Amino acid sequence: MPEVDSVNNWVDFYAQQLIRSQDWSVLAAPLWNSIGEITNAVETSQRGWRYYFVKTQAGGHSLPTLASPDNNRAIPSQSDSMWVVPQMYSISMVIDYLLMVDAGGDRGPKKANAMFNIQEIVKQTVDAAAQHQEFFACGDGTGALAYSSASLTVVGAGQTLTCDTSADATPGHTKGAVRLKQNQYYQSFDTTTGLPEGTILVTSSNNKTQATVTLLSGVVTSGNPICDVGGYMAAPMGVSGCIDDNNRIFQGRDTSVDTVLNCPSIDLNGTKFTVSDREKVKTQLVVLNIDKGARAGLTNLVTPGLMSDLRVQGYGFHRTGGDEPVVDIAGGYKDADGTRILEMSNWEEDRSSFFKGDALEKGTEFAFGDIQPDNLQWRNLPGVNLTGSRNYYRMWGTSWTIGLNKPLAVSTVKRASSTNIVRQVDVGMGA
Repeated sequence: MPEVDSVNNWVDFYAQQLIRSQDWSVLAAPLWNSIGEITNAVETSQRGWRYYFVKTQAGGHSLPTLASPDNNRAIPSQSDSMWVVPQMYSISMVIDYLLMVDAGGDRGPKKANAMFNIQEIVKQTVDAAAQHQEFFACGDGTGALAYSSASLTVVGAGQTLTCDTSADATPGHTKGAVRLKQNQYYQSFDTTTGLPEGTILVTSSNNKTQATVTLLSGVVTSGNPICDVGGYMAAPMGVSGCIDDNNRIFQGRDTSVDTVLNCPSIDLNGTKFTVSDREKVKTQLVVLNIDKGARAGLTNLVTPGLMSDLRVQGYGFHRTGGDEPVVDIAGGYKDADGTRILEMSNWEEDRSSFFKGDALEKGTEFAFGDIQPDNLQWRNLPGVNLTGSRNYYRMWGTSWTIGLNKPLAVSTVKRASSTNIVRQVDVGMGA
Protein backbone atom coordinates (compact mmCIF):
# COMPACT_ATOMS: atom_id res chain seq x y z
CA MET A 1 0.00 0.00 0.00
CA PRO A 2 1.48 3.39 -0.95
CA GLU A 3 2.28 6.04 1.61
CA VAL A 4 -0.55 8.44 2.40
CA ASP A 5 1.32 11.48 1.07
CA SER A 6 1.96 9.83 -2.30
CA VAL A 7 -1.71 9.60 -3.20
CA ASN A 8 -3.29 12.49 -5.11
CA ASN A 9 -6.89 11.34 -5.50
CA TRP A 10 -7.90 11.00 -1.88
CA VAL A 11 -11.56 10.20 -2.31
CA ASP A 12 -11.10 7.46 -4.91
CA PHE A 13 -8.14 5.80 -3.19
CA TYR A 14 -9.43 5.82 0.36
CA ALA A 15 -12.86 4.59 -0.69
CA GLN A 16 -11.15 1.19 -1.05
CA GLN A 17 -9.36 1.17 2.28
CA LEU A 18 -12.03 0.64 4.96
CA ILE A 19 -11.30 -3.02 5.70
CA ARG A 20 -11.61 -3.37 9.48
CA SER A 21 -14.32 -1.06 10.78
CA GLN A 22 -18.00 -1.41 10.04
CA ASP A 23 -19.18 1.89 8.61
CA TRP A 24 -22.69 2.92 9.62
CA SER A 25 -22.46 6.18 7.70
CA VAL A 26 -23.23 6.76 4.04
CA LEU A 27 -20.59 9.12 2.70
CA ALA A 28 -21.14 8.94 -1.04
CA ALA A 29 -20.79 12.04 -3.22
CA PRO A 30 -21.86 11.01 -6.74
CA LEU A 31 -22.98 14.45 -7.97
CA TRP A 32 -19.85 16.27 -6.82
CA ASN A 33 -17.63 13.57 -8.30
CA SER A 34 -19.40 13.78 -11.66
CA ILE A 35 -20.27 17.47 -11.92
CA GLY A 36 -17.00 18.22 -13.70
CA GLU A 37 -17.94 15.71 -16.40
CA ILE A 38 -21.53 16.82 -16.97
CA THR A 39 -20.69 20.55 -17.04
CA ASN A 40 -17.89 22.60 -18.57
CA ALA A 41 -14.73 22.82 -16.47
CA VAL A 42 -13.08 26.18 -15.83
CA GLU A 43 -9.72 26.88 -14.24
CA THR A 44 -10.00 29.97 -12.13
CA SER A 45 -8.25 32.08 -9.51
CA GLN A 46 -9.43 33.70 -6.30
CA ARG A 47 -10.66 36.58 -8.46
CA GLY A 48 -13.14 34.30 -10.22
CA TRP A 49 -14.21 34.47 -13.84
CA ARG A 50 -16.41 36.85 -15.78
CA TYR A 51 -19.40 36.30 -18.07
CA TYR A 52 -20.13 38.94 -20.72
CA PHE A 53 -23.59 39.12 -22.23
CA VAL A 54 -25.77 41.34 -24.38
CA LYS A 55 -28.33 42.86 -22.04
CA THR A 56 -30.46 44.92 -24.43
CA GLN A 57 -31.21 44.48 -28.12
CA ALA A 58 -30.27 46.87 -30.87
CA GLY A 59 -33.16 49.08 -31.94
CA GLY A 60 -34.22 52.02 -34.03
CA HIS A 61 -36.63 50.07 -36.22
CA SER A 62 -37.96 52.31 -38.98
CA LEU A 63 -40.80 52.32 -41.48
CA PRO A 64 -39.90 55.30 -43.70
CA THR A 65 -42.51 56.79 -46.02
CA LEU A 66 -42.52 59.46 -48.71
CA ALA A 67 -43.93 61.93 -46.20
CA SER A 68 -41.51 60.85 -43.42
CA PRO A 69 -38.40 59.49 -45.13
CA ASP A 70 -35.97 59.64 -42.18
CA ASN A 71 -34.90 56.56 -40.23
CA ASN A 72 -35.43 56.54 -36.49
CA ARG A 73 -32.53 57.12 -34.14
CA ALA A 74 -30.11 54.18 -34.01
CA ILE A 75 -30.14 52.38 -30.67
CA PRO A 76 -27.11 50.13 -30.14
CA SER A 77 -27.24 46.95 -28.15
CA GLN A 78 -25.78 47.15 -24.67
CA SER A 79 -23.47 44.62 -23.06
CA ASP A 80 -22.99 43.85 -19.39
CA SER A 81 -21.12 41.30 -17.30
CA MET A 82 -21.26 39.31 -14.09
CA TRP A 83 -18.74 37.53 -11.91
CA VAL A 84 -18.54 33.99 -10.55
CA VAL A 85 -16.19 33.60 -7.59
CA PRO A 86 -15.00 30.30 -6.05
CA GLN A 87 -15.41 29.62 -2.34
CA MET A 88 -12.88 27.77 -0.21
CA TYR A 89 -13.68 24.77 1.97
CA SER A 90 -11.31 23.13 4.44
CA ILE A 91 -11.31 20.36 7.02
CA SER A 92 -8.61 19.45 9.54
CA MET A 93 -7.76 16.28 11.40
CA VAL A 94 -5.97 16.27 14.77
CA ILE A 95 -4.34 13.07 16.01
CA ASP A 96 -2.30 12.09 19.04
CA TYR A 97 1.29 11.31 18.07
CA LEU A 98 1.32 7.87 19.70
CA LEU A 99 -1.89 6.88 17.91
CA MET A 100 -0.38 8.14 14.66
CA VAL A 101 2.75 6.04 15.19
CA ASP A 102 0.68 2.96 16.04
CA ALA A 103 -1.38 3.45 12.88
CA GLY A 104 1.70 3.83 10.69
CA GLY A 105 1.20 7.52 10.06
CA ASP A 106 4.74 8.72 10.80
CA ARG A 107 6.03 7.06 7.60
CA GLY A 108 6.39 3.75 9.39
CA PRO A 109 4.55 0.41 9.45
CA LYS A 110 1.30 -0.12 11.29
CA LYS A 111 1.94 -1.72 14.68
CA ALA A 112 0.79 -5.30 15.10
CA ASN A 113 -1.77 -4.56 17.84
CA ALA A 114 -3.07 -1.31 16.42
CA MET A 115 -6.81 -1.37 15.68
CA PHE A 116 -6.69 0.92 12.64
CA ASN A 117 -4.21 1.92 10.01
CA ILE A 118 -3.68 5.53 9.03
CA GLN A 119 -5.55 5.07 5.75
CA GLU A 120 -8.73 4.10 7.61
CA ILE A 121 -8.46 7.11 9.90
CA VAL A 122 -7.77 9.53 7.05
CA LYS A 123 -10.56 7.98 4.96
CA GLN A 124 -13.22 8.98 7.48
CA THR A 125 -12.14 12.61 7.29
CA VAL A 126 -11.77 12.92 3.53
CA ASP A 127 -14.98 10.99 2.83
CA ALA A 128 -16.91 13.27 5.20
CA ALA A 129 -15.37 16.22 3.35
CA ALA A 130 -16.47 14.79 0.00
CA GLN A 131 -20.00 14.32 1.32
CA HIS A 132 -20.05 17.98 2.34
CA GLN A 133 -19.10 18.99 -1.20
CA GLU A 134 -22.05 16.91 -2.37
CA PHE A 135 -24.38 18.95 -0.17
CA PHE A 136 -22.90 22.16 -1.59
CA ALA A 137 -23.14 20.89 -5.20
CA CYS A 138 -26.86 20.28 -4.64
CA GLY A 139 -27.36 23.55 -2.76
CA ASP A 140 -27.94 27.22 -3.46
CA GLY A 141 -24.77 28.80 -2.08
CA THR A 142 -26.28 29.71 1.29
CA GLY A 143 -24.54 26.82 3.05
CA ALA A 144 -27.85 25.77 4.63
CA LEU A 145 -27.76 22.15 5.81
CA ALA A 146 -31.24 22.30 7.35
CA TYR A 147 -34.00 24.76 8.20
CA SER A 148 -35.43 24.89 11.69
CA SER A 149 -39.20 24.46 11.89
CA ALA A 150 -39.39 25.28 15.61
CA SER A 151 -37.63 27.77 17.85
CA LEU A 152 -35.19 27.14 20.71
CA THR A 153 -34.89 29.99 23.21
CA VAL A 154 -33.40 28.54 26.39
CA VAL A 155 -29.69 27.75 26.58
CA GLY A 156 -29.06 24.19 27.73
CA ALA A 157 -28.78 20.51 26.84
CA GLY A 158 -31.28 17.84 25.79
CA GLN A 159 -33.38 20.00 23.47
CA THR A 160 -35.14 18.77 20.35
CA LEU A 161 -34.38 20.62 17.15
CA THR A 162 -37.11 19.93 14.59
CA CYS A 163 -36.24 20.65 10.97
CA ASP A 164 -38.34 21.43 7.91
CA THR A 165 -39.17 18.71 5.37
CA SER A 166 -41.83 20.52 3.37
CA ALA A 167 -41.66 21.46 -0.30
CA ASP A 168 -40.65 25.08 -0.53
CA ALA A 169 -40.21 27.81 -3.13
CA THR A 170 -36.52 28.06 -2.19
CA PRO A 171 -34.10 25.11 -2.17
CA GLY A 172 -32.87 23.32 0.94
CA HIS A 173 -36.05 22.82 2.95
CA THR A 174 -36.82 19.17 2.24
CA LYS A 175 -33.98 17.36 4.03
CA GLY A 176 -35.10 17.60 7.64
CA ALA A 177 -32.18 16.89 9.99
CA VAL A 178 -30.56 14.39 7.60
CA ARG A 179 -27.41 16.49 7.13
CA LEU A 180 -26.90 17.37 10.81
CA LYS A 181 -24.30 15.02 12.28
CA GLN A 182 -23.68 13.94 15.85
CA ASN A 183 -20.87 15.72 17.77
CA GLN A 184 -20.88 18.59 15.24
CA TYR A 185 -21.33 22.30 15.95
CA TYR A 186 -23.71 24.43 13.86
CA GLN A 187 -25.12 27.92 13.88
CA SER A 188 -28.56 29.32 13.15
CA PHE A 189 -28.44 32.50 11.05
CA ASP A 190 -30.66 35.54 10.75
CA THR A 191 -31.21 35.79 6.99
CA THR A 192 -31.95 39.52 7.16
CA THR A 193 -28.66 40.51 8.80
CA GLY A 194 -26.62 37.48 7.73
CA LEU A 195 -25.34 37.15 11.30
CA PRO A 196 -25.41 34.06 13.55
CA GLU A 197 -28.17 34.09 16.13
CA GLY A 198 -27.31 30.92 18.05
CA THR A 199 -24.85 28.03 18.29
CA ILE A 200 -25.81 24.39 18.83
CA LEU A 201 -24.04 21.07 19.40
CA VAL A 202 -25.78 17.98 18.03
CA THR A 203 -25.63 15.33 20.77
CA SER A 204 -27.89 12.73 19.16
CA SER A 205 -29.36 12.42 15.70
CA ASN A 206 -31.76 10.03 14.04
CA ASN A 207 -30.86 11.61 10.68
CA LYS A 208 -34.49 12.19 9.81
CA THR A 209 -36.56 15.13 10.99
CA GLN A 210 -35.17 15.84 14.46
CA ALA A 211 -31.90 16.05 16.35
CA THR A 212 -31.17 16.34 20.05
CA VAL A 213 -28.98 19.37 20.62
CA THR A 214 -27.38 21.53 23.26
CA LEU A 215 -28.12 25.20 22.68
CA LEU A 216 -24.78 26.73 23.64
CA SER A 217 -25.66 30.38 23.10
CA GLY A 218 -28.29 32.65 21.59
CA VAL A 219 -31.48 31.30 20.05
CA VAL A 220 -32.68 29.28 17.10
CA THR A 221 -35.60 30.90 15.30
CA SER A 222 -38.13 28.85 13.37
CA GLY A 223 -37.59 29.18 9.63
CA ASN A 224 -33.95 30.16 9.80
CA PRO A 225 -31.13 28.13 8.16
CA ILE A 226 -28.79 25.88 10.12
CA CYS A 227 -25.23 26.06 8.72
CA ASP A 228 -21.68 25.13 9.59
CA VAL A 229 -20.20 27.58 12.08
CA GLY A 230 -19.61 30.83 10.19
CA GLY A 231 -20.83 29.22 6.98
CA TYR A 232 -23.90 31.20 5.93
CA MET A 233 -23.57 32.60 2.38
CA ALA A 234 -19.96 31.34 2.27
CA ALA A 235 -20.45 28.04 0.45
CA PRO A 236 -19.78 27.24 -3.21
CA MET A 237 -22.80 27.79 -5.45
CA GLY A 238 -24.65 24.58 -6.27
CA VAL A 239 -26.96 23.50 -9.07
CA SER A 240 -30.23 24.33 -7.29
CA GLY A 241 -29.00 27.90 -6.79
CA CYS A 242 -28.18 28.24 -10.49
CA ILE A 243 -31.46 26.71 -11.69
CA ASP A 244 -34.02 28.73 -9.75
CA ASP A 245 -36.78 31.23 -10.46
CA ASN A 246 -36.68 33.17 -7.18
CA ASN A 247 -35.58 36.78 -7.10
CA ARG A 248 -32.15 36.80 -5.51
CA ILE A 249 -28.64 38.20 -5.76
CA PHE A 250 -26.94 35.77 -8.10
CA GLN A 251 -23.49 36.10 -9.66
CA GLY A 252 -23.54 39.71 -8.49
CA ARG A 253 -26.81 40.49 -10.28
CA ASP A 254 -30.23 41.31 -8.84
CA THR A 255 -32.46 38.81 -10.63
CA SER A 256 -35.56 40.92 -9.95
CA VAL A 257 -33.94 43.33 -12.44
CA ASP A 258 -32.07 40.85 -14.65
CA THR A 259 -35.03 38.50 -14.80
CA VAL A 260 -33.48 36.31 -17.50
CA LEU A 261 -31.48 34.70 -14.67
CA ASN A 262 -34.76 33.44 -13.18
CA CYS A 263 -35.22 30.22 -15.11
CA PRO A 264 -38.55 28.95 -16.47
CA SER A 265 -40.23 26.70 -13.95
CA ILE A 266 -43.32 24.72 -13.08
CA ASP A 267 -44.45 25.28 -9.50
CA LEU A 268 -46.53 22.25 -8.51
CA ASN A 269 -47.41 23.81 -5.14
CA GLY A 270 -47.74 20.42 -3.45
CA THR A 271 -49.35 18.43 -6.27
CA LYS A 272 -48.02 15.17 -7.68
CA PHE A 273 -45.09 15.19 -10.10
CA THR A 274 -46.14 13.51 -13.35
CA VAL A 275 -44.75 12.75 -16.78
CA SER A 276 -46.80 15.70 -18.05
CA ASP A 277 -44.69 17.99 -15.90
CA ARG A 278 -41.50 16.61 -17.47
CA GLU A 279 -42.98 17.30 -20.89
CA LYS A 280 -44.06 20.84 -19.99
CA VAL A 281 -40.72 21.84 -18.51
CA LYS A 282 -38.89 20.70 -21.66
CA THR A 283 -41.45 22.47 -23.85
CA GLN A 284 -40.72 25.66 -21.92
CA LEU A 285 -37.18 25.52 -23.26
CA VAL A 286 -38.47 25.05 -26.81
CA VAL A 287 -40.74 28.11 -26.54
CA LEU A 288 -38.10 30.20 -24.78
CA ASN A 289 -35.42 29.49 -27.37
CA ILE A 290 -37.69 29.14 -30.43
CA ASP A 291 -35.77 25.94 -31.05
CA LYS A 292 -37.20 22.42 -31.02
CA GLY A 293 -33.74 21.07 -30.31
CA ALA A 294 -33.67 22.87 -26.96
CA ARG A 295 -35.50 19.92 -25.36
CA ALA A 296 -32.97 17.32 -26.51
CA GLY A 297 -29.75 16.15 -24.90
CA LEU A 298 -30.49 17.59 -21.47
CA THR A 299 -29.28 16.44 -18.07
CA ASN A 300 -32.03 15.87 -15.51
CA LEU A 301 -31.30 15.94 -11.78
CA VAL A 302 -34.01 14.25 -9.75
CA THR A 303 -34.34 12.04 -6.68
CA PRO A 304 -34.83 8.26 -6.85
CA GLY A 305 -38.14 8.76 -5.04
CA LEU A 306 -39.68 11.03 -7.66
CA MET A 307 -38.49 8.82 -10.52
CA SER A 308 -39.78 5.70 -8.79
CA ASP A 309 -43.20 7.33 -8.56
CA LEU A 310 -43.09 8.15 -12.29
CA ARG A 311 -42.34 4.51 -13.08
CA VAL A 312 -45.24 3.42 -10.86
CA GLN A 313 -47.53 5.77 -12.77
CA GLY A 314 -46.36 4.29 -16.07
CA TYR A 315 -46.84 0.75 -14.84
CA GLY A 316 -50.60 1.14 -15.23
CA PHE A 317 -50.16 1.17 -19.01
CA HIS A 318 -48.43 -2.22 -19.06
CA ARG A 319 -50.39 -5.24 -20.25
CA THR A 320 -49.53 -8.91 -19.75
CA GLY A 321 -51.03 -11.33 -22.25
CA GLY A 322 -52.20 -14.92 -21.81
CA ASP A 323 -50.22 -17.03 -19.40
CA GLU A 324 -47.24 -14.65 -19.29
CA PRO A 325 -46.04 -13.86 -15.78
CA VAL A 326 -46.75 -10.41 -14.41
CA VAL A 327 -43.78 -8.14 -15.07
CA ASP A 328 -42.45 -6.05 -12.20
CA ILE A 329 -42.20 -2.26 -12.33
CA ALA A 330 -39.21 -1.32 -14.47
CA GLY A 331 -36.07 -0.12 -12.76
CA GLY A 332 -35.32 2.44 -15.46
CA TYR A 333 -36.98 5.31 -17.27
CA LYS A 334 -36.18 6.07 -20.91
CA ASP A 335 -36.40 9.68 -22.00
CA ALA A 336 -37.55 10.09 -25.62
CA ASP A 337 -35.34 13.14 -26.20
CA GLY A 338 -32.07 11.59 -25.07
CA THR A 339 -32.05 13.35 -21.72
CA ARG A 340 -29.58 11.87 -19.25
CA ILE A 341 -31.41 11.19 -15.99
CA LEU A 342 -29.26 11.36 -12.85
CA GLU A 343 -31.09 9.99 -9.81
CA MET A 344 -29.33 11.63 -6.87
CA SER A 345 -30.45 10.88 -3.32
CA ASN A 346 -28.93 14.11 -1.99
CA TRP A 347 -30.83 16.24 -4.52
CA GLU A 348 -33.81 18.38 -3.48
CA GLU A 349 -36.74 16.08 -2.74
CA ASP A 350 -39.31 18.36 -4.38
CA ARG A 351 -37.37 19.29 -7.54
CA SER A 352 -36.60 17.90 -10.98
CA SER A 353 -34.19 20.21 -12.80
CA PHE A 354 -33.03 20.17 -16.43
CA PHE A 355 -30.03 21.78 -18.09
CA LYS A 356 -27.82 21.61 -21.15
CA GLY A 357 -24.32 20.44 -20.38
CA ASP A 358 -22.73 23.73 -21.43
CA ALA A 359 -25.22 25.85 -19.47
CA LEU A 360 -23.32 25.30 -16.23
CA GLU A 361 -19.60 25.61 -15.57
CA LYS A 362 -17.68 24.28 -12.58
CA GLY A 363 -14.74 26.52 -11.77
CA THR A 364 -11.95 25.11 -9.62
CA GLU A 365 -9.24 27.23 -8.05
CA PHE A 366 -7.59 24.14 -6.57
CA ALA A 367 -8.82 20.55 -6.42
CA PHE A 368 -9.54 18.69 -3.20
CA GLY A 369 -6.40 17.42 -1.51
CA ASP A 370 -3.72 18.12 1.08
CA ILE A 371 -3.12 21.79 1.81
CA GLN A 372 0.60 21.71 2.50
CA PRO A 373 2.48 24.65 0.94
CA ASP A 374 5.35 23.89 3.35
CA ASN A 375 5.46 20.25 2.16
CA LEU A 376 4.91 18.97 5.69
CA GLN A 377 2.78 15.86 5.96
CA TRP A 378 1.94 16.53 9.63
CA ARG A 379 2.23 19.75 11.60
CA ASN A 380 2.67 20.01 15.35
CA LEU A 381 0.11 21.93 17.39
CA PRO A 382 2.04 24.41 19.58
CA GLY A 383 -0.16 23.88 22.68
CA VAL A 384 -1.05 26.29 25.47
CA ASN A 385 2.55 27.26 26.19
CA LEU A 386 3.47 27.52 22.50
CA THR A 387 6.25 24.99 23.06
CA GLY A 388 4.66 22.10 21.16
CA SER A 389 2.45 19.16 22.13
CA ARG A 390 1.92 15.51 21.29
CA ASN A 391 -0.94 16.48 18.96
CA TYR A 392 -0.41 16.76 15.22
CA TYR A 393 -2.75 17.88 12.47
CA ARG A 394 -3.15 17.98 8.73
CA MET A 395 -5.56 19.91 6.56
CA TRP A 396 -7.45 19.18 3.39
CA GLY A 397 -9.46 21.55 1.27
CA THR A 398 -10.65 22.79 -2.09
CA SER A 399 -11.92 25.98 -3.70
CA TRP A 400 -14.63 25.80 -6.34
CA THR A 401 -18.09 26.93 -7.39
CA ILE A 402 -20.64 26.46 -10.17
CA GLY A 403 -21.62 29.25 -12.56
CA LEU A 404 -24.60 29.68 -14.88
CA ASN A 405 -23.41 30.59 -18.36
CA LYS A 406 -26.59 30.04 -20.42
CA PRO A 407 -29.75 30.90 -18.47
CA LEU A 408 -31.93 30.07 -21.51
CA ALA A 409 -30.85 26.42 -21.32
CA VAL A 410 -32.12 25.50 -17.83
CA SER A 411 -35.54 24.86 -16.31
CA THR A 412 -37.00 23.21 -13.24
CA VAL A 413 -40.05 21.63 -11.65
CA LYS A 414 -40.36 22.49 -7.96
CA ARG A 415 -42.58 22.01 -4.89
CA ALA A 416 -43.67 18.52 -5.93
CA SER A 417 -45.78 16.57 -3.46
CA SER A 418 -43.90 14.21 -1.13
CA THR A 419 -46.95 12.03 -0.45
CA ASN A 420 -46.01 8.35 -0.86
CA ILE A 421 -42.56 9.38 -2.14
CA VAL A 422 -39.50 7.66 -0.66
CA ARG A 423 -37.21 10.38 0.75
CA GLN A 424 -34.05 10.56 2.80
CA VAL A 425 -36.06 11.89 5.73
CA ASP A 426 -38.12 8.69 5.63
CA VAL A 427 -35.25 6.22 5.62
CA GLY A 428 -32.40 8.23 7.17
CA MET A 429 -28.87 8.13 5.84
CA GLY A 430 -26.55 7.07 8.64
CA ALA A 431 -25.26 8.91 11.68
